[in-house]
Amino acid sequence: MTNTHSESKPADSNELFRQPRPLDRAAHAALTIDRKAGFAFARTQIAVPITLSEFAPAARDYPIVFAGTPVQPFALLGLREGHNLLINEAGQWRKGRYIPAHLRRYPFIFMEAPNNQFVLCIDEAAEHFTAASKLDPQPLFADGNPTPLVGDAMKFLAAFQSEFGTTRELAAAIETAELLIERRADVDLAGGAGHLSLGGFRIIDEAKLAAVADEVFLDWRKRGWLAPIYFHLQSLANFALLTDWASKEASAA
Repeated sequence: MTNTHSESKPADSNELFRQPRPLDRAAHAALTIDRKAGFAFARTQIAVPITLSEFAPAARDYPIVFAGTPVQPFALLGLREGHNLLINEAGQWRKGRYIPAHLRRYPFIFMEAPNNQFVLCIDEAAEHFTAASKLDPQPLFADGNPTPLVGDAMKFLAAFQSEFGTTRELAAAIETAELLIERRADVDLAGGAGHLSLGGFRIIDEAKLAAVADEVFLDWRKRGWLAPIYFHLQSLANFALLTDWASKEASAA
């Protein structure tokens, strides 16, 4: 066991998709996807974006913070750069813990096209497609037509994209109201296992929230934004949970 000091910040979540390419019935005619490939692809992701409907389940397990330009909410999944605390050596997610939609949609993604259209793409570099052996291989096309699996991916991404826009509206309103303040997490691991520092994120200041004008507060209530805001504040207690997981991993190393 060694003492370590690490300083990190949430990474760009777009790095998840390394080789996105539009799904093509000719180029991908024989391609199969392993729907049981696990989450090893997200092993280095310590923060992923979430949408409004995810605040409640995510707040039970992770700190929810704000970061980026434009600002958006993220679920924190680790305290040290490149190390997701939710994924074990076998690439499986911690049992019973919420899996953000951003990761559940992988390796599918919408890419913006002209005229505000979106094109379904896949990450051709994903192990879901490239693994030498697959636990549950399923075709993307049958007789030249997309399988139901592709249709389900389209529906999931459409819902995710729609809610992502609404989530950005809430984040922009919080930014405009100047409620966000810079914060960092400085963590001493149990048993002298090391010190971790995480910066580059912001949280809502409760005193500033309490001072929001009545008409703004009422508007946010009508929009259904108050619950996500309070879930965010509640979720900050989960830094203790991340610290506990990190301490146990360090002690076992």
